[in-house]
Amino acid sequence: MSLLRDIQSDATDSHISIATVLRKTKILAARLNNPELNEWIDHELNGYPNREQLPSYRILPAQAKGTFMSPYGHQLRDTEIPASVLPPELDRFGTTVYLGHPISLFASLVANAKA
Repeated sequence: MSLLRDIQSDATDSHISIATVLRKTKILAARLNNPELNEWIDHELNGYPNREQLPSYRILPAQAKGTFMSPYGHQLRDTEIPASVLPPELDRFGTTVYLGHPISLFASLVANAKA
């Protein structure tokens, strides 16, 4: 089986990790002498060094939430916090999530998530 067909087959097999598919694709990038693909794979496997290099699919809208308690014991759980009421140094936490970590971190979070 050719490397490309192997990658295609692995990409559709739920038992094969995304990291394995990316490592095989890294071999393909080297064979094709494609530095852009190689750099992208390195970032996906090892994480992105800064926000400016994040692809758009790793930047997501967010909504800050919190639990609020009154002095009388009343609670509001999982309540949305408008970004406009957050201090300026924290307002980005109320609007955007930057996913710069290695893909293996997200894969393990999904694998360990409780249904």
